Amino acid sequence: EDVINYLLTQKNIDKNRLGMIAQSCGFPSVVLSDVSFIKTIVSISGVFSPYKNLKNIFQKRQAFNPTGISRFPRSSGDVTEIGTDFWKMLEAYDEPTLLKNIAQPLLVIYGDRDDKIPLDDVMRGYAMLGSSKNELKIFSGGDHGIVKVPKEMREEFLQDIRHWFLATL
Repeated sequence: EDVINYLLTQKNIDKNRLGMIAQSCGFPSVVLSDVSFIKTIVSISGVFSPYKNLKNIFQKRQAFNPTGISRFPRSSGDVTEIGTDFWKMLEAYDEPTLLKNIAQPLLVIYGDRDDKIPLDDVMRGYAMLGSSKNELKIFSGGDHGIVKVPKEMREEFLQDIRHWFLATL
């Protein structure tokens, strides 16, 4: 919300044509925020079930500790620490209600080789969306974020986002 509020103070921003991209854990953050003035949203590898998905990711690294500090080692060497309040907040995330309240057109992009977000979660979440104009694009062979993919797939991915914004803004 702080980033959005900052953008709204900028003179060169057309406040009637704001679109948003939410990737991975950024998607639940957007869903929890007041984005009523955003005209369209793109979700890339969006986490529809944040508690379940983050818990699974932390458990794979033996880092899940809901009653203490969960310490998640990252590939950079940094460690992400999450406390009990965060896990409780995620557990209380009311996915059906929040997704039903999304009124904006939403493009959901997912790679079928995403090792962090199960396709079942994406399909279930997509079915709950409240907007009447939604689109789901699944990239065959795509990873989490459609990042480590062939150049042609990455270009198609970027063009899909561009076309979505042109069509919905």
